[in-house]
Amino acid sequence: MFHPKRVARLVIANGVHPVAFQRSLATGGAQSAASQYILWLRKEGTEEVLSAEGFAKLQALFATHMDMSWLSGKRLEA
Repeated sequence: MFHPKRVARLVIANGVHPVAFQRSLATGGAQSAASQYILWLRKEGTEEVLSAEGFAKLQALFATHMDMSWLSGKRLEA
């Protein structure tokens, strides 16, 4: 049932089971290639790079593969 007056915001988090993910990484292939960005995110100094200039690089990271037009105005300022 839909109750818009009861729900102000909804966040849906999705993730793969860690065992299946590790198995997929160990076999190489497409999943390993697609997950290489994680190594960069874990490097020291990445937080400073992503938060610089009002998080411009973080926004660019997401915008590369998705429509970010919804994130503007007051939503962007929040």
